[in-house]
Amino acid sequence: MLAAFAGWWFARSDGRLLGEDFVAMPAIEMSNVAADDTGPSRAMARALDGKLRDGLRRFELVQLLSAARPGAAARSTPADYRLDASLVRTTEGAADVTLVLNRVSDDRAIWSQQIRLSDEDIPEFRGLEPAIAQMAGDYGVIVRDQLQRQPDNYAPGFPCLAQFNRLRQMRNPETARRVDTCLRASLVDMPGDPVPLGALALLRFGDWQQLRATPKGREAFAEAQAFAGRAYDAAPNSAAGIFAMARAHFYAGNCERGVAMGNAAVELNPYDPDMAGFMGLFKTSCGLAAEGEALLTRSVLLDDSHAGVPAVTLAFLRSQRGEQAEALALLDRMPSPSNLEPQYMMVRSVVLARMGRLDEGRALWRRLLAYTRQPANAPPEVVLRQFMITPAVIARASAALRESGVVGPPSAAAGASPAN
Repeated sequence: MLAAFAGWWFARSDGRLLGEDFVAMPAIEMSNVAADDTGPSRAMARALDGKLRDGLRRFELVQLLSAARPGAAARSTPADYRLDASLVRTTEGAADVTLVLNRVSDDRAIWSQQIRLSDEDIPEFRGLEPAIAQMAGDYGVIVRDQLQRQPDNYAPGFPCLAQFNRLRQMRNPETARRVDTCLRASLVDMPGDPVPLGALALLRFGDWQQLRATPKGREAFAEAQAFAGRAYDAAPNSAAGIFAMARAHFYAGNCERGVAMGNAAVELNPYDPDMAGFMGLFKTSCGLAAEGEALLTRSVLLDDSHAGVPAVTLAFLRSQRGEQAEALALLDRMPSPSNLEPQYMMVRSVVLARMGRLDEGRALWRRLLAYTRQPANAPPEVVLRQFMITPAVIARASAALRESGVVGPPSAAAGASPAN
């Protein structure tokens, strides 16, 4: 009887337990840009307003409220955040733009930035693109604000997607199960939304990477591909839908189709650091090193607060070119928790070994072995498959680990090194 009642209750609650209701994406209201009451200033303010709105509306994890018209009825969707912007022209011809993001519930400013724009920046306002990305991106201020205020909220909708983005930094099996559950519950209210579908695809690709060549691994890969296909079919003209399918092509080893679709997705949202970072990694693994590095650099430029994979991959590329000091500087600038990720430990171990600090590099590798629960003699390919997906990247990284002396017997040169 209890089992029958539980089944009835689950069905009646649309697959949700404990009263977790769907939570929509946070809504942002933009105030009118404050500027001097002169013709040029008013024109620049209108251009600034257009740039900010254009950038914010391209992101899937926020919804931009339309400007209120005089006399219009009250909005049915209340604002969660308010963006205030002001513009002051300087005597040198430049302009100072100040942005302040406020949380409406307590009328508190949670983020602000002042940006000086030169004549070259106007009217495109390209200097504002990092600020837009840092507000509305997958690891942006709004997502972090949600997680800081409600770290254990896994409700369907926005809270679940915020948890998914945190999981991508520090994955553990229990959290992955909770995120899988809430993403599937989110589909009840968002059946044709490419964002939770794409998230489920990436989550299942992550399951597949640790279970390759097993029945469960093949099942995870097939389901990941199916979710990606659903995301694209649901929204074939959206950046999220196109990129979900592009990523599936890359993981299936189809570089040509992956690059074509990925380029289309990036064009639809050139402000997204996460998408640029993924594309940089994929293009690099597909032999398009120059294009890949340019996208990785742009990803870090747009938002270096949670750079993760883009910064690590850039550091690896520079280390491969012999630029060890530049690679180490990139790694040293990475914030926590990104500097605890396994990719970070792997690349840093190589960089340290190539700088003559072999003992430190090997110690970091031992930490990585403990993190992945692998034996001391595990081949690097086996270790890297625990947290990396692309076979070409795994092969390249494994070769670097052996060449640098981090794994395998030390070379004669390394044995003579003072660091050894």
